[in-house]
Amino acid sequence: MDNQKIPMPTEAEKQRAIARILDAGLPPRPSLGRELLETLRAVGAPALFFGTWDCLALSLLIWALCLLPALFVASSTGSLAPALFLFSPLLYAALSLLTGWKALQTGLWEWA
Repeated sequence: MDNQKIPMPTEAEKQRAIARILDAGLPPRPSLGRELLETLRAVGAPALFFGTWDCLALSLLIWALCLLPALFVASSTGSLAPALFLFSPLLYAALSLLTGWKALQTGLWEWA
């Protein structure tokens, strides 16, 4: 027997070994929804949105008022998806601008 020859594993054996190592070393990753739900339960909604409830409510009101005319158009076409697609950035912009303005007014802007 030749002691200089070391038997190399096949590709399938390599892949099985890698999978076994990863299964042993990495725990199963929880889903994003589960992590968000656990965070919300741990922190609570009031702490998560502390100081921005009024901005969130006002931005939702602005978004809904802008979406109302689009609903009438969507009722004739039968699809609400284009209106939601066009007005969803408005919700983000309104919330971002209102919370930024509130942070500026309360003096929190300088902290960031």
